[in-house]
Amino acid sequence: MSSDELDALRSRIEARPHLWVAQEPMALGSAPTLVDGRLVARRSILRCFVAAL
Repeated sequence: MSSDELDALRSRIEARPHLWVAQEPMALGSAPTLVDGRLVARRSILRCFVAAL
């Protein structure tokens, strides 16, 4: 990228940083779940979010 293209991209990111956030795919785990009175292993995922003010 040229210097001008990098400056333009930097300006776009700084103007709307929330549009440039990525999330890594997460592997699913399992957790005991009560189904029809029995404990059954079901897929689960814990998502943690961070916000900067």
